Amino acid sequence: MLLLLLAFAGFAPCAQLPLDAGATWTYRADLTWVRRGGRAAHRSIVWTARVLTVRATDSSVAAIVRGWPSDLAWWEPGRAPGRSAVYCVGGRVYLLRAPADSGAAFLTGLLDDTQRPDSADLILELPLHTGALFGRDPAKRRDTLYAWYVEGAEPVPPAVLRRRFGDAIRQSVIETLLRETWEAAREQDGLKPIADPQVRNVKFEDGAPLDPKRTLHVACNDFMATGGDDYSALRSERNRVFTDILVREALEQYISDRCKDGAALDVRTDDRIRRIGGGSAGR
Repeated sequence: MLLLLLAFAGFAPCAQLPLDAGATWTYRADLTWVRRGGRAAHRSIVWTARVLTVRATDSSVAAIVRGWPSDLAWWEPGRAPGRSAVYCVGGRVYLLRAPADSGAAFLTGLLDDTQRPDSADLILELPLHTGALFGRDPAKRRDTLYAWYVEGAEPVPPAVLRRRFGDAIRQSVIETLLRETWEAAREQDGLKPIADPQVRNVKFEDGAPLDPKRTLHVACNDFMATGGDDYSALRSERNRVFTDILVREALEQYISDRCKDGAALDVRTDDRIRRIGGGSAGR
């Protein structure tokens, strides 16, 4: 799970954890514990974490979760999943003991800074760096977890992240783009909504559904593909195909196909190019 958090640190307040009310994620765990009398016992179980309550702002999110993975440290037959509060802000993830009630007021207090987490409740801070220490004072931790620290940190090649977490990265990029677009529109138009919109159905211009798992073929010029203007996103791609087709040739072929058999060239400009000066037509 820490690798997943690291991979998506730049995309969301809580590193892309599925902190939506009702969301679940499941683990298969091999557990060993000591029975009374000192005999060791082993069991493989399926453990499900469930998000019960969520409160969020543009830059932070807090949730009540039943069955947080750390509960497995004290698992024994018949032990029910516990309740934890997870608070994420600025790349930091805090794990706190959840109150006995629904926890809505507690979560709101975290978001408006009236309920501040203790530094000992910090379980992760991104980006990770060598020497980072979490749980600095184990005696203050309510869950009695031991402290842990980062012995070493090495960058992970982007190709590895795309291969292992490609679907989730695409999903996160889409969500981030939609959020940024909404925030820009809200600021530009002076909108004052009572709540942020919930996007349920996103489609391409042609009406096809936007599927994060869909693979698209993208064409661009070789200047951009090789990192021109410091645009390095495509430079490390291994599945590039150089067609040796000049942009001029592609444009000529496009116009020729559209005007086949004397047809008129009917194109939509989308007002992206506007004439602002004088001069004769055609210039």
